[in-house]
Amino acid sequence: MCMLPRFRSKSVRKIDRKGLGKKAKFRYVRKAGRGACCSICGAVLAGAKSSSRPSRIFGGALCPKCSLYIIKLAGKIKGGNMKLEDVDLGRREFVRCLVGQ
Repeated sequence: MCMLPRFRSKSVRKIDRKGLGKKAKFRYVRKAGRGACCSICGAVLAGAKSSSRPSRIFGGALCPKCSLYIIKLAGKIKGGNMKLEDVDLGRREFVRCLVGQ
């Protein structure tokens, strides 16, 4: 028996079940996805699955600690104390959003 293409994925697991007359049957269950996490530090985001999503800046993409750090970096760049090239590559795209360069 040929397996359907939608069941050939690694994100679907195959579970053995006994059917009527002790026949072997298979049930296909999709694996649960990974929860939402911060793009910079990888911490699990709180409130990402709730009905009221975080409406602050970078809500749903960055954790509060990382977003506060990005806001501080953007303030330093706008004030002239720092250059955008001094920010490491992982954070540079988020800072560029706030600075507008």
